[in-house]
Amino acid sequence: MLTANPSIVYWVRHGENLANVTGQFSNRRVDLPLTEKGVTQAEQVARFLGTQAMGAGPVFSSPLLRAVQTAEIIGAHLGRPIEVLEELREVDLGDLEGRSDADAMAFYWEVLQSWRDGDRARAFPGGENHLSMSERIQAALARVTVAAAGEPSVVAAHAGLLRAGFSHLLDQPFPMKIAIANCSVSRLEIEGASRMRFGYVARSDFLLNATDGKGA
Repeated sequence: MLTANPSIVYWVRHGENLANVTGQFSNRRVDLPLTEKGVTQAEQVARFLGTQAMGAGPVFSSPLLRAVQTAEIIGAHLGRPIEVLEELREVDLGDLEGRSDADAMAFYWEVLQSWRDGDRARAFPGGENHLSMSERIQAALARVTVAAAGEPSVVAAHAGLLRAGFSHLLDQPFPMKIAIANCSVSRLEIEGASRMRFGYVARSDFLLNATDGKGA
C-alpha cells in the first residue's frame, strides 16, 4: 500500500519514428527522428498534459532522438526545460539492434517473458539483463522524483522500458503485450522509486491517430 501522496510521473512513449513503421529495433545505435505523424502525436500529448496538474520542473527524456524531440515539443507547450537522462535509454538489445526479422522479434519476446518468469539475470546477447536495466530505471526515477519536489513530472521515453522495467516493483503483473501507442501516457504513482503502481497504462484517447503500439 502506497501513502496517500505518492510522487506522480507521467510516462510518455515517444512519437512515431521510421523504425516504428519498419519494425526495426532501434534502441542504441539506430537513432531516427520523428516522422511528421510523430510530431503531430507529440503535439497532441503536449496538449493533453497541459490539462493535467504539473510541477515547474523539467521534462525528462531518454537521450534517443525520438524521445528528445517528443520532450522538446512537450516542454515548449508546458513552458518547461528539457533534461536528458542516460538512464532512460531504451533496453539494450545487443545483437538484435537494427534487425526487423521475425526471429529477432520472437527472441525479444522470449527474453522479456523469461524476465517476467523470474530469470532476471538472462541477458540479450551483447546487451543487458533485467537486473542492470531495472537498476538504471530506479536511478532515473529517483532523480525525477527528487527534482519534482513532490509535484507531478513528465518523462519521455520508451515502450520497452515500460513493459519490462517495472514488473518486480508492482503489486500486480504488468500487462506485457498491451498495445502501447506512440505518445500514449502511463501514470506512475511512486513511493521512494522502489514501490509503485500505475494509475493507468497507455492512455491514448486524446490521440487522433494512435499507432498500434509496436516497436520501442
